Amino acid sequence: MSEIKLLTNEELDSICEKLIAASNRQGMTMISISSSWNSELSWARNYPSMTSDRRDVVVFVARNIKKGGGSALTNQIDDISLQNVMRVAENSAKNGGFPQMPDDHSFAVPRVGSDGPATTWSDETINRSVEESSRLVHSATLKAKERALMSSGYLENRAFNVLAYATDGFGRVNPDMTGYGEMTQLQCSVTVRDPQGSASGWAGKSSYNLADVNELAIAERALDKAIRSMNAVKVEPGRYTVVLEPQATADLIDQFLMDEKSIGRRYAEDRRYDSPMWFMTDEGLPRERSKLGTTIMDSRVTISHRVQDPELGVIPVAGVRDVMIVEKGVLRELYTDRSLVLNESNLNRPNMMRRSYRMEGGNSTTEEMIASTKRGFLVTRFSTPHLVDRRSLLSSGVTRDGLWLIEDGRITKSVRNFRFTESPLFALNNLEEIGQAERIFHPFHLPMLAGLAPHNALSQVIVPSIKVRDFSFTSTIDAI
Repeated sequence: MSEIKLLTNEELDSICEKLIAASNRQGMTMISISSSWNSELSWARNYPSMTSDRRDVVVFVARNIKKGGGSALTNQIDDISLQNVMRVAENSAKNGGFPQMPDDHSFAVPRVGSDGPATTWSDETINRSVEESSRLVHSATLKAKERALMSSGYLENRAFNVLAYATDGFGRVNPDMTGYGEMTQLQCSVTVRDPQGSASGWAGKSSYNLADVNELAIAERALDKAIRSMNAVKVEPGRYTVVLEPQATADLIDQFLMDEKSIGRRYAEDRRYDSPMWFMTDEGLPRERSKLGTTIMDSRVTISHRVQDPELGVIPVAGVRDVMIVEKGVLRELYTDRSLVLNESNLNRPNMMRRSYRMEGGNSTTEEMIASTKRGFLVTRFSTPHLVDRRSLLSSGVTRDGLWLIEDGRITKSVRNFRFTESPLFALNNLEEIGQAERIFHPFHLPMLAGLAPHNALSQVIVPSIKVRDFSFTSTIDAI
């Protein structure tokens, strides 16, 4: 590494030892210390608009003393500041600042586990300098200038290093809640438009590994889409066959996979919520029950989250296991938090809400899907998708940055954008073809939690392109 961007494990250990020495050793203790590096570069209208190169440290202390709990946070690591943050957490606990915290530490952000290595680190990512990124951006915007188009985008490199430390109520170290974690993250998003505001193209990707994100290729793809989207024609809305590129696939299915109230067991069993994963009582079904074990989508579809998936790049989290959400169309699991599992089985093995997942089920290419389509549309991505009705998962949003008409197996025209009103479950039950899963652009920012839980700061999603019949477009829109 050409320069030191993160604290070393030894430095994290030293801070933790100082905090422990400053404590009164009573009750439970949880400490999280993380250092982070962030490099950003954004540009608009072919010119750089912002650069940054930042370092930060976050020290989080939680204490559980008798019947009270308390916590404190600081970004200062000198001896006096470390002593003060421990005092604040302990005084808060003694004064009954919060209810007593459970023994499994589920009151806090899930901690980094030490249950095996995961592929989350890339030396190339953290070694990328702002100067190198600037040269890439210059090359990308130069091509847009040559075509009299405007390029805008965002390029970000990040790295985290975190130490988690926890004790039980007797001051003994809890090995399940203690360990190190590290992660690198990279994301790039590029939009190219014409000066008249009549054409737009977009491309993006995110990963922990620099080798997976070719910024120049992303910029060229956005430029190509912008050129091909010129002279868009108006087509009447209706139900059409659509080929959704992987980005559009994720934009659609995120409506329930990223919504705990839609696919969480606690919400499914709470009758105040109309969960789509729960059968309602009727004359033919006198007892309420979940849809676990029933087919809810096309039998080729599998959606999962594996901590050790080498492509997802997810830091292992203590006590949280792998999950198979949908297996060959069958709903296998609903999200379940720690407290629910502890109450039922006294085991700290929850299936918690994830921001990373893999969807797979086919090996067709987007080109093959287009070639087999008599009449339909190719969709780059969806913008502002949102739930309209939770019970049916009916969602609405608009197509953006590239929509094309397919006729007799080939793309013939650029088309003005549509508003869609459709349920992702309906779409996933009307699949004609499924492509090969690939990485997409899927950022998930939690500014406050990023230092405490870097595994949540960026969520890698790997999904395929899909071909869907009878997809509902309800109106045309003017936006590009």
